Amino acid sequence: MTGDWSPLQQLTSRLSDRLGELREMLEQDAGRAVELVPEILESLSVSVEELSVTSEELEQQADELEAAAALADLERHRYEELFNLAPDGYLVTDPQGRILEANQAAGDLLGIPPARLLHRRISSFFAAHRDLGRVFRLVDRMTGGGGEADLEVLLKRPGHQEVLAWLRVSVSAAGAPGTEAEGSGDRLVRWAIRDMSELAFARTRLEEANRFKEAVLLAMSHDMRSPLATIDAHVEALTSAQPTDDQVQYRAKEMRRAARQMQVLMSNLFDVDHLGSGKVDLYRTPTDVVALARRCAEEARAPVQVHTGFEAGRAVFDVDAGLTERIVRNLLANAQQYGRTGIEITVGAGEDGEVVIAVDDRGPGIPDEAKEQVFELFESLDPMARGTGVGLYVVRQFAELHGGSAWVEDVPGGGASVRVRLPGRQPPPLRNGHRQAARAGGKGRTAG
Repeated sequence: MTGDWSPLQQLTSRLSDRLGELREMLEQDAGRAVELVPEILESLSVSVEELSVTSEELEQQADELEAAAALADLERHRYEELFNLAPDGYLVTDPQGRILEANQAAGDLLGIPPARLLHRRISSFFAAHRDLGRVFRLVDRMTGGGGEADLEVLLKRPGHQEVLAWLRVSVSAAGAPGTEAEGSGDRLVRWAIRDMSELAFARTRLEEANRFKEAVLLAMSHDMRSPLATIDAHVEALTSAQPTDDQVQYRAKEMRRAARQMQVLMSNLFDVDHLGSGKVDLYRTPTDVVALARRCAEEARAPVQVHTGFEAGRAVFDVDAGLTERIVRNLLANAQQYGRTGIEITVGAGEDGEVVIAVDDRGPGIPDEAKEQVFELFESLDPMARGTGVGLYVVRQFAELHGGSAWVEDVPGGGASVRVRLPGRQPPPLRNGHRQAARAGGKGRTAG
């Protein structure tokens, strides 16, 4: 907004003209000039009044100009705040890519303070020539007709660090007020930039999760076949003949074992998922660990002997009964898969009031270099053997959730002993002659 000075100029000109006329008359005819004095004074009075009105109008225009300037300044500061505080990076360049404006987020993403980005070429931040060519071909097309485009590119920071970034490129005609781009007379290119590194990481995690899901489904479908086949065979035998009561009892027991095996497999699947998301909670209750071990042994597919130095009903520890049962069932499943015969469970006490559960088998054993590997998810020493590679992983995770541990030792004469230590209260005294046996077997916290 600009002031209109023409009324003041006209008044000034008229006053000057009348004064000039009065001067000439005084020089030529003083008498006549005296007669015209009232008329001239009246004219001057009118002109002064008009001058006063014009002065007031000019003052009002000046106030309006001052308010407009303040509003423009406020808008400029608001733009700068929005521009600089935006979470995404923003750049403004000319069509040749010379940076005219840069906000703080753009400086952070590109690794250079915004002030030092000015006048640099945006092309210097592209890591791949194919991205650079693709972007500026778009800019050339949009310079003629406007519009915007989104794309992903690889940018580079100082030190040759690369950043996957999302770009939104648009072309406009004017810069922001109070900036170098304002009134440049050329079309301007605006660049919105967002760091996509976290999204790329999330994509990788999603792909890993999908591979994990496929591995779980493949392993579980493989392991489910055996118990399902067992149940199917016994059902067919019961329905195709007239079995005796003993045969019915036997087949019912075998089907129950197969169903229990399926339950363990399904529990492992859910346990792995819950462990990965931190959804497994520990609920300690007084639990008779020997009674729990005997119950698991009775339901095992192969004969299992249970050894303990505790008197009946005295092996009570503050552990999570549900998780401890799943530990024992997985230890037995592992022993039955690889050891098949000579399986033994020993429940003893460690030195610090903890219960130690050991499951021994007479199988081929586990080499020293693989004694840690067997506790990793989906790891199996024998690729041809049945098994998800989940059971021992769950065992160690549940043991560590108790604040304990799990490890493997060799069995004299061949075989493996997988052992779990679960901290609990100080147990009651063992029967004479059994404390040494309960402590034997390594690490000072094991059951023999």
